[in-house]
Amino acid sequence: READGAAAMEIVASVLGSRNLSHSSLILRNLYTTLQVGNGSYSSQQVEAERVPFRTNSLHETLAITLRNGQTQTVMFVRNVPLNIIVGQEQATTLWVAMYPPGDPRDLSFDRSAPRPDVPQIHLSLQCVGGLASSAPRGSWSAGGAH
Repeated sequence: READGAAAMEIVASVLGSRNLSHSSLILRNLYTTLQVGNGSYSSQQVEAERVPFRTNSLHETLAITLRNGQTQTVMFVRNVPLNIIVGQEQATTLWVAMYPPGDPRDLSFDRSAPRPDVPQIHLSLQCVGGLASSAPRGSWSAGGAH
């Protein structure tokens, strides 16, 4: 396996804000985000998520973002973001990312350009850091496997 000899690195993901996720203020109040890299998963209590750390051996993995309605547990939006977008960006990037309904084929590819202003989107920050994050975010995190 390629990753066996590779040094683990830490990726810190933050959802800083959002636009156009719903016309309903009730739905907006009940949306929450789940972030996943490999077996590590984190669920926030709202759309925003601050400084969520993930360990990975490769920037060829993806950050899977899921937005759910907390009342019905319905998946409203998904997005897979390749971690390698931070390569050559001084190991950090912040960008607006379009969000798509589950099963939408547009999620199969990734374009760094800003989405149209009227589409559902989140403001995403990704950093590759050397040490552990200094503060744990509010929410629930699971490693999702045996250690």
